[in-house]
Amino acid sequence: MAANRQECPDIVTPPRFTSPEELRLVSTMVREPRHIDDIAKLVRPTDFGDSALRAAYESIVKRRHEAGGDGQALATLVLGDLRDHPTADGGRMLLDDLNLVATAADVATLAAAVRDAALKRRIHDAASTALQAAANGHSGEEVLADLFLFAEDELRGAERGDGVKFQRISCAELDRGDYELEFLIDNMLVKGQPGILAGPPKGLKTGAAADMSISLTTATRFFGRFDVPRVVRTAFMSGESGLSVLQETARRISAARGLNLADNSNLIWSPDLPRFGNVEHADALRAFLEEDAIEVLIVDPAYLCLPGADAGNLMIQGEMLRAMSRLCDEIGVTLLIVHHTKRNTLTPSGEPLELSDIAWAGFPEFARQWWLINRRERYEEGTGEHRLWLSVGGSAGHSGLYAVDVSEGVWNPTEPRYWDVSIQSGNALLAEQRQAKRDEKSREREEKAEEKRDADRTKVWAAMCELGRPETTSIIAGAAQLNNARTKAAIGLLMTNKLVREAKVVRANNQSYPGFELTEEGRGNASEAA
Repeated sequence: MAANRQECPDIVTPPRFTSPEELRLVSTMVREPRHIDDIAKLVRPTDFGDSALRAAYESIVKRRHEAGGDGQALATLVLGDLRDHPTADGGRMLLDDLNLVATAADVATLAAAVRDAALKRRIHDAASTALQAAANGHSGEEVLADLFLFAEDELRGAERGDGVKFQRISCAELDRGDYELEFLIDNMLVKGQPGILAGPPKGLKTGAAADMSISLTTATRFFGRFDVPRVVRTAFMSGESGLSVLQETARRISAARGLNLADNSNLIWSPDLPRFGNVEHADALRAFLEEDAIEVLIVDPAYLCLPGADAGNLMIQGEMLRAMSRLCDEIGVTLLIVHHTKRNTLTPSGEPLELSDIAWAGFPEFARQWWLINRRERYEEGTGEHRLWLSVGGSAGHSGLYAVDVSEGVWNPTEPRYWDVSIQSGNALLAEQRQAKRDEKSREREEKAEEKRDADRTKVWAAMCELGRPETTSIIAGAAQLNNARTKAAIGLLMTNKLVREAKVVRANNQSYPGFELTEEGRGNASEAA
């Protein structure tokens, strides 16, 4: 046993300071300025592990035109820039050995070695960060997700050639380009832009997503209103409802269009959900989508695809959503995610939702188009009647507000359920609804004010009965325990009802003051009350 045992090799930390390849590349740029442009295309400043050589590289690239191709002039400019660098030795290390100058044939090899060393340093840093995260209580899946995103970014950089390169498009090219938008559902769904269908729990989100799926795959109107120009192969991955519910819902929606679910060959269902940020799941999802030439993927619901520990972390959530969107974009798939809204939303009950109502960090920012469902009225159990708002919008400029009524019945062993949708523009209805709420609040305020006035009138009348004599407003107010303004208003109402009249109040000093007393009718009411 001992003879077969293998010792683990020591972990070698990649070089972080001066390496021969870095020094030779920089020296070559100074001694042979004709190589500068070629080298600058192959390596980036961040590829240099040595800070002094990185500073020298940046100075050379910046100063090359000023030197006019003269190596000696360039060296002088670079030495001036590096004079105060703490580890550059005044930049003289660049000029110490003419043998460090590379030939044109060696430049690519040296650049590849520098880039490889930089990659190893990044891998080392990523691995160290992962180990630290694992030691600090992060789950294995979270650590793997971070490593996956790191590896994916690095591999994409390798595919692009040499690091990050930003696409450059001139105004003329932008003007000539064919960037026309394609609506897969008219004024509702744009091809190639990730979207979110969101709403409160039990808000008919899955039903709306199923209606959209069947509309896309049969070129029939979504919600009976929005045209679908062509058949679009779609996959619906739903991990919450269960196949029995999906089957029953899909049959009803198909039947409402006069179609048989079994005849729909363009819609693929799956009870399985991908784990966002998981490498194995990403590969399996790519194969799943490519196998059936899927154009639209609907994932329902989002919370079962993501780790909940980082729900509030915008950066982590955004990276996972971006990676999934990028995977779909690479193979021409439009990604739609079904998600829930905040339970303690700021949007008043019965109002259309806004993007800010979507739960979890990163989701509102991620959405390039959205469909937000909320109830216009509370659902009444046992009716199967849904009164909904549908708010639609997107960065392509499409937007709209619709009032959607869905009637689907309730389960009955003898009568099948159905799917009956009616839809109308929601703006006028919303304005009418808001005005009705304002009118109702106004009525409530007036009723409360009337109740308050009645109570004040009763208090003032009772106080005057108790006093039994003409009195000034201030004395009556004190007896009724009201302020003067409310007492005056109550006296005015009592005078209107002919229960109180003006009277003269005479004090012991024979001074008279304006006041009020009960009328015969007012005293009669007091007797009746007694």
